[in-house]
Amino acid sequence: MISMELWALILTIVGALLNFYAAWWLVWSSKPDDPKYTDDGMLYPGRQVSKVVPALVRDQRRIGAVVLVGNSFLLAGAVLAFLNA
Repeated sequence: MISMELWALILTIVGALLNFYAAWWLVWSSKPDDPKYTDDGMLYPGRQVSKVVPALVRDQRRIGAVVLVGNSFLLAGAVLAFLNA
């Protein structure tokens, strides 16, 4: 059977890895000059619909969810470590 110490360590490592992935994505994967963030359809005549804001909000929600889950794992690991101490 796995001890609470090991569960705390596993949860903390998983949370740290998720937060590292989120930081990596924010720094190296999000490109502000990506066409989905620059070409918003407002430059052309006719129907004026912005596509930049929905794409930006969608991408920020995805990575925000990863940060939330990672921090939840870190918090659960900290609580288990505290209870085991």
